[in-house]
Amino acid sequence: MPRPHVLEVNAPLAEEQERTRGLEMKELARETEGRIFRATDAVLAVSRHLGEFVASCGVPWSCIHIVPNGVDPRRFAAASEQDGLDSSIRARLRGRCVVGFVGSLKPWHGTETLLEAFRALRSSTPDVHLLVVGDGPGRAQLESCVRTDGLGDSVTFTGAVPHDEIPRLLAAMDIATAPYTPNSNFYFSPIKIFEYMAMGKPVVAGR
Repeated sequence: MPRPHVLEVNAPLAEEQERTRGLEMKELARETEGRIFRATDAVLAVSRHLGEFVASCGVPWSCIHIVPNGVDPRRFAAASEQDGLDSSIRARLRGRCVVGFVGSLKPWHGTETLLEAFRALRSSTPDVHLLVVGDGPGRAQLESCVRTDGLGDSVTFTGAVPHDEIPRLLAAMDIATAPYTPNSNFYFSPIKIFEYMAMGKPVVAGR
């Protein structure tokens, strides 16, 4: 007896690859993506926008299920700022209002917008600190802007960290951010926002 096949869709991969990294044989890639969608028994799309994309590839809505990303709140409930947080980071954050971001530093995450907003916030609130958790292709440019603007003492980049350390770093934040820039084709279901909410943090996010 054949086994049911279930496919999770987090992104329109051919389109994303073309837009962010370049793509050869575009039509073949799109045709292959659609054929895979149509061949599966059920598609789990993480957003309504992705569900509509899958349907546009010829998959009936009866086979498409919208299941947003999520997190296990038990992994975050017991975290505290003092629980294993790196001592050098803890020293930099002590006594300050900490604005934080968690994620890969890629263009669509809007970290340049976050830095611009932080620069404006710091001009009126000097004791605020920006904690950027994660790594990616945009890190070097962000660090360069921080140095140019003289914000070095007010911004901490942790670089890539194991996921088990995320709850402790989130616990150190007073405000968590997801500064996505305007995008009419926004198909994400950002896990970071669910992690922020699991920690009970106020969230400032792109519309």
